[in-house]
Amino acid sequence: MALKQPIHLDTLKISSISTEGPTKTATGGMAADTLLKYGKKFTIEMQDAMGRYETLSKLYGANLSTNKQILAITDRFPGEKTLVGTTFVVDQKTGAKQPLRICIPIFNCDGIFNLTQDAEGDVTTFDLNGQVARFESDVDGEVDENGKYAVGTDNVFYFFSTVKGMEAIMANGYRETWNETSEDDFKVGETNVASLEAMLAKFGVVTVMDVDIYDAVRFETVEADSIYRIGEWDAVSTFNEEAAGGEGGDEE
Repeated sequence: MALKQPIHLDTLKISSISTEGPTKTATGGMAADTLLKYGKKFTIEMQDAMGRYETLSKLYGANLSTNKQILAITDRFPGEKTLVGTTFVVDQKTGAKQPLRICIPIFNCDGIFNLTQDAEGDVTTFDLNGQVARFESDVDGEVDENGKYAVGTDNVFYFFSTVKGMEAIMANGYRETWNETSEDDFKVGETNVASLEAMLAKFGVVTVMDVDIYDAVRFETVEADSIYRIGEWDAVSTFNEEAAGGEGGDEE
């Protein structure tokens, strides 16, 4: 099975990730102070200026008739999706634009479709809101010699990456890239800063993302014991071409 073409959103008006929390607290003492906080909820708000058949079909639960003349809006909700956003940040010191990937491995879209028609109002927009589900968690995580947590220690919901970092994730898997990949691997042929730490040292976000929406993706290698979600892909290398700006695979 070849990689299916993603829904590509390049006309977004809003692409926001919001955080709420804590989901649990512990209080105590004479003043009933908050002693412990745990848990966050992440939500995504996206608003597309343009309507698309793909979003109606895959994110709003629409069905197309066999003669392709009728599109029916149903009460069906979409399954898990993976979002890969492409944006840039601006370095405060140099004013340079630095390309950035924002990846939400497990996105549960609300699937709510509102059609507002007003002759004197604004053009109808299309909301693509939803919740971010936990991607990574493992109680066996350890702290390294630098005091940093190893992959899997904490609940991970989404992540930032350099362009080359994202390519490495697609090729080698999330865990291996986190734990094993050398910083020198990202310097070969890199035209922008290689380090995400340097890129985000002091930055401004000035635009929205272009977003590719896939059925839930596996970010590990193809061995059975390393797949955390069953996705729509048969070949990670095909996804590498898509992530690098290629044409992508053909549909079945």
